Amino acid sequence: MTPEEYKSICDRPDVFVRGLIEASESVILTRDRDLAARLRKILDAPPVSKPSLHTGGTHNDHFHIKIDLDAAKKIVEHLIDAEAGAVGNNGETTPEASRISALVNVWTEYIEYRRGRDESGL
Repeated sequence: MTPEEYKSICDRPDVFVRGLIEASESVILTRDRDLAARLRKILDAPPVSKPSLHTGGTHNDHFHIKIDLDAAKKIVEHLIDAEAGAVGNNGETTPEASRISALVNVWTEYIEYRRGRDESGL
C-alpha cells in the first residue's frame, strides 16, 4: 500500500484512530458497558495495514468502524450527556467538554456517512 492510499483510507469517516475509539470507550463505559465493550472489540481487530515505511506506532493505528446506526446514535447521545456534564458551573466550556465535543463531531460525521451509504445501497 502506498502512503497516499493509506492516507485516503484513514481520512474516511468510517475509519477512526485508536485514541478516538479509546476516548469514546472511556466516556461511554460508565453509561453503557455493552456499548463500550463493542468499541473495545473494534480495537481487538487488526488495524488498517500501514505502508511499509510507516513510522508510527500502535497509537497511530486506524480501525474500520462497523457500528450500526442505532448504536452510533446511542454513542452520540451518551457523549452529549457527558459533554453537558463537563461544562463548568458557570456555563463555560471546559477542556473536557471541548474534548468530548470533538468526539461528538466525529461520531456525527460517521452517522451521516453511514446514512448516506445505507440510502444508496452501498
